[in-house]
Amino acid sequence: MHSIRWRLAAAHALVVLTTGAIALAVLLPSVHRALTGNLEQRLVSGARAASVLLTGRMVGRPTIDAINPIARSLGASLGARVTIVLPNGYVVGDSEADPRHMENHADRPEIRTALARGAGETRRFSSTTGVDRLYVAEPIRSSGRVVGVLRLSLPLSEVDRQVGALTGPIVLSIAVAAVVAILLGLWIASSISTPVRQLTAMAHRLAQGDLSQRARVPPGDEVGDLAASLNAMASQLDAAVGDLAMSERTMRAVVSGMTDGIILTDAQGFVSLFNPAAEQMLHIGADRALGRTVLDATLNKRLSDMVARALEQRECASMDVVLHQPDERVLSAYVAPVETEGAIRGAVAILHDLTEARRMEEMRREFVANASHELKTPLSSVKLMVETLLSGAKDDPDAEDRFLRVIATETDRLVSVVEDMIRLSAAEGQAAPLRQERVPVRDAAAAAISHVQPVVSSKGQTLVSQISDDAVAYGDPEAVERILTNLLDNATKYTNEGGEIRLSAWVGGGEVLLHVSDTGIGIPAEHLPRIFERFYRVDKARSRAAGGTGLGLAIVKHLVERMGGRMHVESTPGKGSTFTVALPLPPDTA
Repeated sequence: MHSIRWRLAAAHALVVLTTGAIALAVLLPSVHRALTGNLEQRLVSGARAASVLLTGRMVGRPTIDAINPIARSLGASLGARVTIVLPNGYVVGDSEADPRHMENHADRPEIRTALARGAGETRRFSSTTGVDRLYVAEPIRSSGRVVGVLRLSLPLSEVDRQVGALTGPIVLSIAVAAVVAILLGLWIASSISTPVRQLTAMAHRLAQGDLSQRARVPPGDEVGDLAASLNAMASQLDAAVGDLAMSERTMRAVVSGMTDGIILTDAQGFVSLFNPAAEQMLHIGADRALGRTVLDATLNKRLSDMVARALEQRECASMDVVLHQPDERVLSAYVAPVETEGAIRGAVAILHDLTEARRMEEMRREFVANASHELKTPLSSVKLMVETLLSGAKDDPDAEDRFLRVIATETDRLVSVVEDMIRLSAAEGQAAPLRQERVPVRDAAAAAISHVQPVVSSKGQTLVSQISDDAVAYGDPEAVERILTNLLDNATKYTNEGGEIRLSAWVGGGEVLLHVSDTGIGIPAEHLPRIFERFYRVDKARSRAAGGTGLGLAIVKHLVERMGGRMHVESTPGKGSTFTVALPLPPDTA
């Protein structure tokens, strides 16, 4: 509605409407006065003629019974209300009401005027009929004496109706004229504004980035010259923006493909770029980070302070940033200002995730320390025994036999540690892929039980096996046997003499579920998250006394994961533990 076309059309319509309103304001009152005058003249003529007819009837003592029928007859013939009033104001006849119930009319303006001057006229509200009426009163004379007053009246609603009947066509005519004026204005304005609107639309689309737009306005006038200039500017912008877009796409592709996190801010410190690596490191979506300050986006004050120094002091800085949510991570952060032509345009932060490297380094140190300890202890015992034998104990047959048994025991322990380290290395590595085939759990369980049965028997333990016939896993048979052997071996070591060990397997939830439970010493809750780590022991003294290497559960965990399974442990100190392994079903039964 704010375009030139509509403003011009609205101006045409406003002129027509204003002219029509003025004409209506002048014409309607004049029509009303003319119609009222005609009505008044009609009543005056009727009143004069009727008063002559009533002269003989009003002589003497006219009564209501005599005069009222005459009033009704006159009212019907004249088409108006007829009221006949005595000089004292007493009503003796009325064509529309019962005179007996009408009040005295001596105070009516038209009656008083008729009695005083010979004729009376007024417009007022009638309390008898409840509408505005036009009253005309004419005196009734007999022998020069006024013997009564004849009053005729009509409701002014008739005049209003006639004026209303005229108003409708007039208003309609004005409305039609206004519509015609609007259409005419639109047509005239369109011929003027169409080229301008085309240029305006083109400019809007150019502003929105559509640089392919061109104006199609005939040359020859100022608008045509403007269109040609706009077209030339659009072509130049299209070429420049294309080059910039290509450079930006290249830059964003490089940034998006980087493994390091990149955060770019503007000069005010609001994030303008947040690459996928930064999203992954900080666990924050780019949609949440863009447009916010670094502190609001990352909730990390150290990183925010580094960006602030780069923007305010133009300093480069690097340091490690530790994140605690949702999990602890260590990032190496390097922040530098972005300057062009001597002005600070923003800052860039480069994040490198050191978490895995630190974790691997810590694991390497722990592994070296644990492996060294596990190998050093039996070797120290062997060396001590050998030195004792060499110092003369070999001459004592009993001592020699006892020392050699210790050497054999410690050697067996060394062999167990080395074998478990080899198994763990194989389970962790991908050099020897596991087979994928149907594995009847009953067969693997039987082999595993045969390995631990001597220990079970020697400790007076009870081993119960409940294997469902349909428990068939999909994986490596040797790996499944090793998993069950290690879990059963672990159960026998930490279950007291006379305790019970239970092995069960069945199909549930689209998986094969293996359960190994015992009534042993149990595992405190604080140790459960770490029991699958290499060389981790809850009770180091008992583990070594039982002959454990600390690698059995780590081997189980890696074998289960390599076969696409999962495992879980529940334990209550003093009551025992339950290890649950879930392995996939064969494809034809899953």
